[in-house]
Amino acid sequence: MKRIIMLFCLLALVSCQQIGKTIFGFKDPKLENPQNIKMYLDQNKMQHGDNYLCKDKKAFSDIIKVFYKRIPEAILFDKNGNELIYKEDSESCNAGLFRVIPNLDANTKLKTGTHNIQQLITDFTIPLESESMQVMNDSDYYLMINWAIFVGNRNVDHVSAWQELAENNRKVKIKVVKLNMDFQDGWGLTEKEIQFK
Repeated sequence: MKRIIMLFCLLALVSCQQIGKTIFGFKDPKLENPQNIKMYLDQNKMQHGDNYLCKDKKAFSDIIKVFYKRIPEAILFDKNGNELIYKEDSESCNAGLFRVIPNLDANTKLKTGTHNIQQLITDFTIPLESESMQVMNDSDYYLMINWAIFVGNRNVDHVSAWQELAENNRKVKIKVVKLNMDFQDGWGLTEKEIQFK
């Protein structure tokens, strides 16, 4: 019993950030570039298609708020590109997506939010590889997932898993769009600005 109490006291002294670094492979953010990001995608067997970058530090600052200041996080959109709310509130965890994605069908009814995927892509991003800024096609749903190298294994256990669930949903066509949230070396950031809180 004494050991259990000591273990709980020790865990209470260790920060969540330290636990995240140890268990999930979180790292302190550093400056990245498109080549590093492509290499990371290859090394982690993550798909290259439909990957975007924040176009500058202001765009990063603006769009991270849309994602509730969380990485990884995802936003679901209808066939017209309008945001669909799958969470009860902004504080809810994104684990609900593991249930929502495979159950999406033509009759799914969700509340509509205020954002539009095409507007977000146009206003805040640049493509990682392709020249196209047009994400809308004949899909029934769009799933915009943010991710970053510095969040480590969460890219595999969330981002890749969500993408696989979307691809395996045979009832509807879901297009996945990924937004890398790493700080870019072309933004002119200082050491103090290379932080994610």
